[in-house]
Amino acid sequence: MPTGGKVDTTGSSEVRRRMGGTELIALSIVLGALAVLLAAALMHATHVARREIDALADERQRERALSISLVECADDGVIVTDVIGNIERLNARARTILGDHAEGATGRNAVELLREIEPVPVSVIRDCFRRIVELGESVKSEVPVTLGPTRRLALSLTPARGPDGKTEGIVCVFSDKTREAAIEQTKHGLTAMVTREIRKPLESVRGLSQMLLKGKLDEDDSMACLESVHRQTNHVVNLVSDFVDVARIETGSHAIRLRPARLDRLIESAVADLKPLADEKKISLRYASPEPAVPPVLVDGNLIEQVLINLISNALKYSPEGSWAEVVLSRRNEALAVSVRDGGLGIPRESMPRLFEKFYRVPGGERAAIMGTGLGLSLVKQVIEIHGGAITVESDPGRGSDFTFTVPIPPKERSSRSRAPELVLN
Repeated sequence: MPTGGKVDTTGSSEVRRRMGGTELIALSIVLGALAVLLAAALMHATHVARREIDALADERQRERALSISLVECADDGVIVTDVIGNIERLNARARTILGDHAEGATGRNAVELLREIEPVPVSVIRDCFRRIVELGESVKSEVPVTLGPTRRLALSLTPARGPDGKTEGIVCVFSDKTREAAIEQTKHGLTAMVTREIRKPLESVRGLSQMLLKGKLDEDDSMACLESVHRQTNHVVNLVSDFVDVARIETGSHAIRLRPARLDRLIESAVADLKPLADEKKISLRYASPEPAVPPVLVDGNLIEQVLINLISNALKYSPEGSWAEVVLSRRNEALAVSVRDGGLGIPRESMPRLFEKFYRVPGGERAAIMGTGLGLSLVKQVIEIHGGAITVESDPGRGSDFTFTVPIPPKERSSRSRAPELVLN
């Protein structure tokens, strides 16, 4: 036992005294060997641990890279934010859908970005965040969002959880449902069209044919019935033709045959075809081209003539007796422009945005009695856009309308300039 604060070393001294030099050397060697083995074991354990840590890090890196690749390849738009809504990542599809709004989006607050696009009430956004972050719920909704043309997006907001199960962020997935919404609208429009524009004419034809079959009408009344039957059947045939043409163009099954053609001659043909209708309503139908002779353009002549007939017949149908309608061909830089103008009913301002929608017809008492399919202008717009042109309309109620479409001039024809003929039909 140590006493008086001194260490008793007599034991160890006795051991050293009893052991000879040989034993001490052997003990030192053994102890050194044990130290080397212990160091080697420690180094090996450290190396194994480091290798396992590196492997785990590599695995996490691979999983992260795979997750990023899956997000980038997704058909839906994906935005990932932190827990307070600051955007950390958005995939390529999200950038496409957001357009210019995607520039500089990373690091911005998603709420601010959303309110730039749509004026969503702050209370609604707060409630969504509370449900996601505090309650861990997922939120789904379908909203119209104005990004260029109005789109309908299905939104799904889900909490992004860490390894401990706590919410570390928010994943927003938005699917573009615009096409599905358009298909649904088409179905409703088709049902309304069949009810309004097919069933009623067929019921009229059935009633008139029953009167004719009874044989109790004189010659004048019989002729009047036959003329009515002829008009109604023509209306149904034209409606079905328009519908089939629109469907073919939308699905890409309509073969577009582009050939050099003279627009002035196509206009002359369409005007001549519709002259009887103009004469019947005592409407002055004019065609004038003050430009030098226009160069040929690459078009599907049949489709462009159908566009002209649609626009000119509309001008005649929606103009009162004794009025006027005209077609003007002009050159605008690297395109030809065709304007169809009339002094008819005009179009209300609130109807202008929907004018080229399928099945849409401008409401109004005077128009209700005028037969129409609601497909003509939709077909016109699609045909012109297929040809690389555009169509615009200007109108004032009670003062008429001006529909203008353009068709590009082929590059090799853009230097051609001489005078085109003028044709006036009264």
